[in-house]
Amino acid sequence: MTATTKRSELKVVEGPLKGKVYSLDSTFTSVGQGAGVTVALQGDSRVSKVHIEIRAVKGKYVLFNRSESGTLVNGVLVEERQLEDKDRIKIGGSYVLEFRDEKAGKDSKPSLFRSPIVLGVLGVYAIAMVVLFIVLSGSTLGTPGIDSHHITQVVQADKEYSATAHYSREEQTARVRTTESYLRAGLIAERQDNYTEARRIYLALLDATTDNHSPVYQFALERLRTIPLPQKQ
Repeated sequence: MTATTKRSELKVVEGPLKGKVYSLDSTFTSVGQGAGVTVALQGDSRVSKVHIEIRAVKGKYVLFNRSESGTLVNGVLVEERQLEDKDRIKIGGSYVLEFRDEKAGKDSKPSLFRSPIVLGVLGVYAIAMVVLFIVLSGSTLGTPGIDSHHITQVVQADKEYSATAHYSREEQTARVRTTESYLRAGLIAERQDNYTEARRIYLALLDATTDNHSPVYQFALERLRTIPLPQKQ
């Protein structure tokens, strides 16, 4: 690729090619698993042939989503996003890319699950979504189609898993509350046949978890494989 005055790159932090680093082209970079892309991400069938494009716009790099399955930047589903140093880009079922801007400094980005402030915001947001779905549907968490028992099993398994990952008690408590809220919101969205919202919730949970061995990550991944893809208009 062409060298740039301000060195910027993508590092694969999760996925089959973990550890690989790609310098960004000065004007245009395509990412996917199709023939001819600038950055080829193999080993994940959920990566589109051209999943994203990154273009240089007025001295900044801007990401454009080109995949129907969606792209997350820092847990948010985006169609277009100006990239900042340490932004994390979720692609397909397993890939997480970190955008690095050498000019912006070298502080590492902490895991979302290790930030109490972020966990608090995510938890309040997820709980608000649960309440909204219940109000709109007139349902409760105990109604048919909402597998509360299954959620409890997954959360308990993840709690036991996180106990071996050196999380503090405060972090474990926040993790349980956040993941449970996300899972309940996702299942309620499925019950309402709102598969676009359900996919967005599960993708956000995958991005927040990042540990692809955890029970919560595996459950969210399985739901994404099971629920229907959005229909083309």
